[in-house]
Amino acid sequence: MHCSIIALAGNPNCGKTALFNILTGNKDKTGNRAGVTVAVKTAPAKNDTGISALIADLPGIYSLAPSGNEEKTTDEYLRTSPPDAVINVLDSTNLARGIFLTTELTEKNIPMILALNMSDEAEKEGIKIDTVKLSSALGCPVFLVSAVTKQGISELCSAVSSILKSARRPRCFSFDGDVSRAEFAKKLSDSVTYGGYTNSCLEDKLDAFICRTAVGIPLFFIIMMLVFALTFSSAGTAACKLAENLFSSLTQIIAQALSYINVNEALSDFIIYGILSGIGAVISFLPRMIILFALLEILEDSGYLSRAAFAMDAPMRAVGLSGKAFIPFITGFGCTVPAILSARILEKEERENVILSLPFIPCGARMPIFSLIVGSFFEDHKALASFGIYALGIFVSVFSLIILSRGRTAPALSFELPKYRPPKISNIFRVVSEKVSDFISKAGGIIFLSSAAVYILSYLTPNLRAATNPNESILACTAKLLSPLMRPLGLDDFRICAALISGLFAKEAIVSTIFVLGIDISRMLTEAQAISLAVFALLYSPCFAAMSACRCQIGTKKSILLFFRTLLFAYAFAFIAYTSARIFAALL
Repeated sequence: MHCSIIALAGNPNCGKTALFNILTGNKDKTGNRAGVTVAVKTAPAKNDTGISALIADLPGIYSLAPSGNEEKTTDEYLRTSPPDAVINVLDSTNLARGIFLTTELTEKNIPMILALNMSDEAEKEGIKIDTVKLSSALGCPVFLVSAVTKQGISELCSAVSSILKSARRPRCFSFDGDVSRAEFAKKLSDSVTYGGYTNSCLEDKLDAFICRTAVGIPLFFIIMMLVFALTFSSAGTAACKLAENLFSSLTQIIAQALSYINVNEALSDFIIYGILSGIGAVISFLPRMIILFALLEILEDSGYLSRAAFAMDAPMRAVGLSGKAFIPFITGFGCTVPAILSARILEKEERENVILSLPFIPCGARMPIFSLIVGSFFEDHKALASFGIYALGIFVSVFSLIILSRGRTAPALSFELPKYRPPKISNIFRVVSEKVSDFISKAGGIIFLSSAAVYILSYLTPNLRAATNPNESILACTAKLLSPLMRPLGLDDFRICAALISGLFAKEAIVSTIFVLGIDISRMLTEAQAISLAVFALLYSPCFAAMSACRCQIGTKKSILLFFRTLLFAYAFAFIAYTSARIFAALL
């Protein structure tokens, strides 16, 4: 049985994904910048829309000319798997830009509906659009909609159902080159648009100021410094302490319940000290992660990150990349996996260089490690120490790109700066809740399994008897094989080696392993060793999920190269940090 397909096509940042989420009930990532959608995503329409079809969200493009990966992906999809209809999404506040693409889509001879999104913003700016005249000129239905207020969504859904039955084609246009196409789009836009005022003059002046390299780069680092100051503020510390106390109380309740029902002591210890101890150690740092995720989302939702990418274009060109490559690196502060996937917007060689350097950017999963180290050794300088760790990650990423570029010429930077918008509380809450949910599910999955495995391996000897001495356990015997290699870094204690091994599964597992093994790093490590541990944990191989994403994007051989490359970088920089810290301590 044939299932109808409706494709959502339009310019970058016109609200296609927001509309896709409304029609399908999905919760895909949206953002106030271009390049959020990097591949075709499909999902069935919700029952209450009245549409019996699959909805396909195509990457945002300005033209069907195959100049970049997004254009190639969209053009190939429309050519090889023509949908039954297209919902062409346009920005109501920038109609001419959308009409240019619309005229190209009409040449595909696919039934089409125009959804003029952001009609609420157009109304605020005093813009009025004659949809009847526009519909007559293009030969297809036109609707004013707003993915934010849900205005016009029901009418759009009804029209989609109708066009699937009628298969009405739009008027086909043909032009003598892009210049005549652009002139037609501008003329038609002017003829159907009335009124309106704009703050573009003020915005242009602001952009001219903050997008300059001399201003934009220092501004970015100042803003990131403020982000870390807020993340590691006393409020963040208090929230972490509250989370720790709540989980500790929960653990006590569970311990009392286990005792009340006479659970075997060994099993009870396994649950309390093996599983709950590890999970609780990671969960206690969750408030800081929430603060960081929220602040990064505010920067993106406001439109600032695209300006930062533009300002970074000049220094990025020095390492063979365009400013567009800055977006995956910023995404990497949240999670390496979506950052790797977002690199699809780049050309092949540029994409490979970015992916090989992305794992050095400290993801959110590493934050519990840094929080533990900073809180244990640098309590009086938390924001500065944390910023230093993150700055090192950025520096090593740049250093990696310099090695990989080898005089490569950067591709031209081409994307439109989004409008400045006040961050939406609902959007921030949704994004943060999704990331927190992912983190908690990981804590309940990988962290659960790694904590249990570490406890069991530290409890048993190689002949599967209870270990009377931790040094005789399976874990100790295995980790001691790595100890000689880690001695130059000051990390030769088998428990630290075991924690780093568990971090290959998930970086949060480093913290859970440390707590399961009962390590007090403030007493066990010197400041030099703590710095070495922070640097090694920052730079060494990404988790298995990130490695899997790498394999899908750059292949198995280059993924293996990435694995050993990050180990080499981590070892070298940790050695330099450890040696320098010891020399500095000796001079004091």
